Amino acid sequence: MIKRISLGLLIVALSTSCVSKKIYTDLENKYADLKKENRSLSDENADLLKSKNQLELDRDGLNKELAKIKSAVKAAYEIKFFVAAGHGLDYENVLPIAAIKEIHELNIGHSIISRAVFVGLPGAVKEMLALIGG
Repeated sequence: MIKRISLGLLIVALSTSCVSKKIYTDLENKYADLKKENRSLSDENADLLKSKNQLELDRDGLNKELAKIKSAVKAAYEIKFFVAAGHGLDYENVLPIAAIKEIHELNIGHSIISRAVFVGLPGAVKEMLALIGG
């Protein structure tokens, strides 16, 4: 901010002196560029703040959904149901589901085979076992 004010004052001082029009114009353009850059950075900061707020909302939503899943799993477990989970589980979201001790089985074969395309089947299995604590 000090640089913008100093440059702005310099431009005003130069515009009233005998300095060549070219130097004055160059400085004026540089000042305009700095103002645009500052506006751009302000916009980026606003976008980052929106993204952070959205992530917090997403996290809160995920925590609420996870609480619903845990409640349903515990209810099913209490009435002696065999509880399995799997649809949509992958390497990024399996950990909180795998941590629910009442779940007997994780149906994660599709995720493992998909990952195996990139790292091979032994590597994919090893990565998944590391995630779920197996």
